[in-house]
Amino acid sequence: MNMKETIRTMSTLLLMTVAMVIFACTFTACSDDEMNDNTDETLFLRPLTKNLFGIWKQTNNYMLQDGKWIEDPIPEMYVNDLVFCPGGIYYHNVRREDGKTYMFESTWSADETADTLKVNGEGIRLGGLTENEFIVLDTTATDHATGEVLKGEFKWVYTRVNQPTKTAYTQLLGRWQLQKRFQEQDGQWVEVTQDMPDYCAREYDMRGSCALYTLTGDKFETKRYSGCVGEIAKWGEPADILSQWDICSQARVEIRLCFEDENTVHIYHPDNYDSEAEKMVPGGHKDVFVRMK
Repeated sequence: MNMKETIRTMSTLLLMTVAMVIFACTFTACSDDEMNDNTDETLFLRPLTKNLFGIWKQTNNYMLQDGKWIEDPIPEMYVNDLVFCPGGIYYHNVRREDGKTYMFESTWSADETADTLKVNGEGIRLGGLTENEFIVLDTTATDHATGEVLKGEFKWVYTRVNQPTKTAYTQLLGRWQLQKRFQEQDGQWVEVTQDMPDYCAREYDMRGSCALYTLTGDKFETKRYSGCVGEIAKWGEPADILSQWDICSQARVEIRLCFEDENTVHIYHPDNYDSEAEKMVPGGHKDVFVRMK
């Protein structure tokens, strides 16, 4: 072998060696990245408490079958929103498959070591938390169709959203002022002013509570309700149902309401609805409330 061939052979070996080194380094780097993708710091944004603040909507359900996560579709009507607030306050926005909707308040805290949440005293195991998604793991679930409690491995995925899902109850959030009152006469709604208070307002909050404020002359009254449950209209009727617990009388009462638009709601008094026949009847009266800015 002459000098030129020796140099050519050494150059070829050197290039092959460099290529192998580059390949090995690249492979090693990829392996390191894959390992990093599985570290707690990647799967869980820290601190959990700060990164959970906000509104989350349940978007996917999965159940473990034969070692694989199989999607269990969420029913179309079902809504499950979680609202985590500073100070350990938590709100739950729910719409069940039967159309009933409600919100309630609870407490929450996060355990950074165990990667768990405690909501209203109940432990919840987390499977991950990123900027726009967090995962809840559990060994029991409820069948939406039958109500049966199922055993197994389940995973629920929540996605960050800007506001709670609109339901028959969330549309009522805020304060509403009585604007007009109508009496039905010969099939027509006729405005009446008799027995109208000087001021009347309803205020609904994220705890599922309602306060009714009334001022007549120099007499100011406040009536409070809790456990408000909204229900979308059935039987083709124009009005939704709102059921609420009268704290004073310790009785559950129902009212019928219909949204004219986002800022106007018609509330029908009991004499305008036949609960046994499950339909609206003539001769009743209704109040029109407008949203206060």
